[in-house]
Order: sequence, then C-alpha cells, then structure tokens
Amino acid sequence: MTDIIKIKHLPQFFPNFWSDEYNVYGISFVEEISIGFVERVNGGYSYLSKDDFSNLHISPTQLLDITINNLDNEFENCDIKVYKLKGGSVAFWHSETDNFSAVRILSPKYLSILKNIFKGYFYFSITLHNTLFESY
Repeated sequence: MTDIIKIKHLPQFFPNFWSDEYNVYGISFVEEISIGFVERVNGGYSYLSKDDFSNLHISPTQLLDITINNLDNEFENCDIKVYKLKGGSVAFWHSETDNFSAVRILSPKYLSILKNIFKGYFYFSITLHNTLFESY
C-alpha cells in the first residue's frame, strides 16, 4: 500500500475543522491549519480520509516525507515573485497551474529558495479561502 502513496499523494494545507467535519486525515501545522494528503481523482483532488490513513500502516512522518518528495518531483516551475519594499522584501508564489504553492514551505528545496532571498528570518502567511468568505 505504501507504493500507491508514493505515486499518488501530495501534501496540501486544509482548515482544521475539515478533519472532524469531513473525516480528513491531517497533521497539525498551526492553530487553524493542518497538512493533509491529496491525490488526483477525476480532474480534481481528494483528501486522504482518517480511515484510509489507518489502513496504510505508515507513520505520519513517513507519509509527510514521501509526499514532500512527490511534491518536489511533481512541479518543475515554481513561479516566485519578489518585491523590494521599504524595510524589507515580500515574496509570492503564484501559478495558475500549481495548486500546491503554499505547501511548498514544507520542502527543504523550496525553503532554501526563500532563505536565499531573505538571508535570515522571514514570515510565512497562508490565506484560507474559507476564512475570507466567512469574514464578509
């Protein structure tokens, strides 16, 4: 079963409440966000359920490592824009074809890109679409 995971799943952030509401398996990342695991299904993505994870017989750390490796191998183009501002810089990952730009922060490969740009500490922000809609 682990071989299927190596081929199909990628890491993806999701709002914590999905874990209970939709039975999505995730690893806690920050207060309101978890790391889930998705696979392509019928032109979209499907999150790994809690039940499916328990049937894998793999640790959360192993699953995360495998899926980060999959992410590094999945997309060659990571469109990053850097803007110099008074007092610092701001970088944005953006791609119309890559739904995984935010979760790249977990990848040592892409983390090193940011460290090279900022030469020190930096802040990382994740915008949740659900939060935007709920704020209106």
